[in-house]
Amino acid sequence: MKQGLRFSGLFVFVLWMGLPSPVGAEGSYFSTDFSSPSVESETPFAQSAPVKYFSKVVLGQSPDPVIPGFMEQFHQGQTLWGFEIGYGFTFDLPPPPPSLGDRTDIEFVYFFPKWKYNLTGVVGDGPYQGALYWVVEGGVVANVTDPEINSVKTDDAPNFVVALVPIQLEYKFLNPHRRWAPFVFGGAGVSVGDFQHGADEISTPFEFVLNTGGGIEYFFENGRAVSFNYHFWHLSNSDIKEPNVGLNAHVFTIGFTF
Repeated sequence: MKQGLRFSGLFVFVLWMGLPSPVGAEGSYFSTDFSSPSVESETPFAQSAPVKYFSKVVLGQSPDPVIPGFMEQFHQGQTLWGFEIGYGFTFDLPPPPPSLGDRTDIEFVYFFPKWKYNLTGVVGDGPYQGALYWVVEGGVVANVTDPEINSVKTDDAPNFVVALVPIQLEYKFLNPHRRWAPFVFGGAGVSVGDFQHGADEISTPFEFVLNTGGGIEYFFENGRAVSFNYHFWHLSNSDIKEPNVGLNAHVFTIGFTF
């Protein structure tokens, strides 16, 4: 008898669970509808208007390729002409002994035309995708203030250095989804000038040049580009004559390529 009552109660319970709830009924504890609840789709953050504007307009980056003919535009054998113009100043490297105070302070303008040759075309994958260029540049450096050591004038401006850097490599990190590319470079060359008259760190008109640095380049629709560059610039004579401490300078430039 008890077992019959138990089975009867279980049957009623299962039947009650299986019955559909009346239309408009509220407070039901069970439901036979196991379908996924309706959830309004949200716009992903990456597709929001401010992010799309910042990526496309400010960064020049897009989910779709933005550089037409990407592989052709940076093909092997490509040649480019351009120039850089900017401002530089020497700094205390290596640091002088305390007894000597500061090294020579020279501020100068920098103007260097340049020629580039694409050695590789686009190579690599992912963040390292890019192209390797051979760069030849030559130009003039002219100080705009009198050189000083410990705030004491050592010569009268202007002084000039004419330099040629024929051995230089530049690697540009390229991506077809953006119009900008970071790059690094390094090279060496020779120079002739008269900075030695106002600087104790060098002693000859002839000096070797070391040039290294990096920057960001932005590409326009017509194939032209503008770049913002930093150079670490070094002059010394490889111990042809003493003193040969060398001059070291920070140089900041803006460049144009066409």
